[in-house]
Amino acid sequence: MKKILLGVAAAALCVAAGAEEHGGLLDMLHGTYNGGALGHTTISDYCQAGAYTCNDQRDVSFKVFGGLRLTDYLGAEVGYISFGRIRALSQPNGASGGIDERTTRTNGFMADAAPVYRVDQNISLVGRVGLARLHIEGSDNGANFSASKTAPHLGAAFNYKFRDFVPNMLLPALNGVNVEIGWDTMKAKYLGSDHWYNMVSMGFGAEF
Repeated sequence: MKKILLGVAAAALCVAAGAEEHGGLLDMLHGTYNGGALGHTTISDYCQAGAYTCNDQRDVSFKVFGGLRLTDYLGAEVGYISFGRIRALSQPNGASGGIDERTTRTNGFMADAAPVYRVDQNISLVGRVGLARLHIEGSDNGANFSASKTAPHLGAAFNYKFRDFVPNMLLPALNGVNVEIGWDTMKAKYLGSDHWYNMVSMGFGAEF
C-alpha cells in the first residue's frame, strides 16, 4: 500500500521536474491533478442478521486518483480504491450458540465526474459522482466466495491548497499541493444482502 502511494507521488514529481526541459510536457500537464489518501471504512449489515453479538475488525483503506479539470467548476477523474480486509465474528443463535466468521476484501476502479465549488483561492469543496467496478472476495463461515459488481459511487471532499509549498523554479508545472479530507460511499450486493461501504480518509494531492 505504501509503495503504491509513494509510486504515485514519485511519478508526479519526476514528470514535473522533467517538464522544464520539455515545453510540450508543461502544456500536457496543465489542468491535471492527482492524489492519494488513507482512511477507515465501515460496511453496513456486515454481521450475521440477528446476531446476538458481533465483533468486527477493520483494516486500513486507501485510494489513489488522477483527474483533468475540464472547467474551473468540473473535473473528470479515474482512481483505484481498496477497502482492505474486514473480519466479523458473530453469535447468531444467542450467547450459547456457535461463532460464525466472515471475512471480506474489496477493491476496485472508479470513474467520476467531479464538480468543484471554490470557497476562495485556497479552499475548495469537491463532489464525486460516478461508477465503480468492485472485486469482492472472502469467506463466510468457511465457505469461500467472490464477486465482481458495478456500483454507483458518491464522494465529497474538503481541499486546502498550499500554493507556495514548492518553489516554482524547482517544479514549474506545479500549481499547488493539496490536503484533502474526503468521504466515499458505494453499495454492493453479495451474500444475499446490500452492503454500503463508507470510507472517511485524509491525504495529499498535487495540481498542475
